Amino acid sequence: MSSPNQVLSVARSQLGIVEGPRANEVKFNDWYYGRHIYGSSYAWCAVFVSWVAAVAGATAVIPKHAYTPSGAAWFQARGRWGSTPRVGAVVYFRWPGMGRISHVGLVEAVRSDGSIVTIEGNTDAQGSRTGGRVMRKIRRSYIAGYGYPNYDGSTPPVTIPPTPATPAAGRLAVDGDLGPATIARLQQSLNRTGGRPVLTVDGRFGPASKRALQARLNHTNPPVAVDGQIGRQTVRALQRNVGAQVDIVWGPATTKALQSTLNRREL
Repeated sequence: MSSPNQVLSVARSQLGIVEGPRANEVKFNDWYYGRHIYGSSYAWCAVFVSWVAAVAGATAVIPKHAYTPSGAAWFQARGRWGSTPRVGAVVYFRWPGMGRISHVGLVEAVRSDGSIVTIEGNTDAQGSRTGGRVMRKIRRSYIAGYGYPNYDGSTPPVTIPPTPATPAAGRLAVDGDLGPATIARLQQSLNRTGGRPVLTVDGRFGPASKRALQARLNHTNPPVAVDGQIGRQTVRALQRNVGAQVDIVWGPATTKALQSTLNRREL
């Protein structure tokens, strides 16, 4: 049975590889599809993870997949899915606006500040999901969950579900990162101000959380349509609520204002 070190050693050996000259033209896709292939339909972040697993002899514990949701489902079906980072875990990301898991990498290290070091295929310096390179990244946001390969017959980790409507420990970092910690604190605030239905505090900014935010803003800074879509109306109302510049752009400055507000009061 392969170990995390074996898998990560193979992944490290591929750092610096770049696709091209055409889109998604890379050796990992040739291996996966059994022929030379390229084009916009062949994003390869999951293919890279699959290739690494094959070379490391870990195909029994990491599935061969090109579609990221199917890889996540494979781990979930085997009870090997959770929210705690582990070295050697397969980390799946859910980018805003995609509506599904859409990127994947391997956890190389877990840092003391809660962020993770990953090795990913098809990313770039900006951290995109279609960047065309094998790179090492530091991630803390948009993590959907972790698949835990059963290295050496280890038992599945136990994941404790989040408890709704309980105060978050400590103060939020005012860093402009709309990550799980900020979303979880926002969810708690919305629950405490009487939002219905009560939100699950999971750090994911899904449709239910967006509607709850809009309902709250419609009460404090109307008018806001409660439709689960973060548009101009919602952003304007949020910026007014948190004292940010009203420029109708939800960027780092607005997130910092939101974080500062949540450190002082409920939304």
